Amino acid sequence: MDIRGHKLPPEPESYCNWCKMPTAKDEPCVRCAQIEEARKTQNAKMTVALGGDKVFKEFTFDCFKPDNPIARKALEQVCEADPKKDNLYLYSSNAGTGKSHLTIAWVRYHAKEGELPRIVRARELFRSLRACENARKEMEYIKELAASRLLVLDDLGRYKETEFTTQTLYDVIDERANRGGGGLAISSNLTLKEWVARLGGPFVSSRLYSMCKIVSLEGERDRRIRP
Repeated sequence: MDIRGHKLPPEPESYCNWCKMPTAKDEPCVRCAQIEEARKTQNAKMTVALGGDKVFKEFTFDCFKPDNPIARKALEQVCEADPKKDNLYLYSSNAGTGKSHLTIAWVRYHAKEGELPRIVRARELFRSLRACENARKEMEYIKELAASRLLVLDDLGRYKETEFTTQTLYDVIDERANRGGGGLAISSNLTLKEWVARLGGPFVSSRLYSMCKIVSLEGERDRRIRP
């Protein structure tokens, strides 16, 4: 009892591990448990959207360790880009330089709560379109991609171009350009000039040049190989 004879409520047996509110057991309160469950669910969805556990755990800005001027400049350019108005084109002829890492880290960082960025690898893009039953289905898929607020087209230029893949690339990029705004990030092993030589014309590269901030990782080593 207190000094005036009133009975005091019993002391709680334990407290929530997170918010420190009283709880009957040494575990999260109901509210914190719900928040944690929602976080785990969102992380599971994000893992699938990004392409697996390794990408989820490692492809963040914090995990990108720039140890030379090329990597530092690329990181600064990507971090400064605003997905509301900016698009990115990252290129390097070498593998493992961090192109995919930075594009995915960028859209992931700017994803709103509950939002999942769209990550499409080049091979997946072409396979999905070839699987479409007709031209109408192809256009529906292209419009669906272009409508994504945050979209990564990863590894463009890695595979041999055909008339089909060339037209596909142009259609996706053109549809996105016509919608305006930003939020598109592209990684490639080709410079824009090399796209002209590869495709026999400037129709893709001119679109990319007009809508993207160009970020070069040319000269960067394979970051997967420790010096």
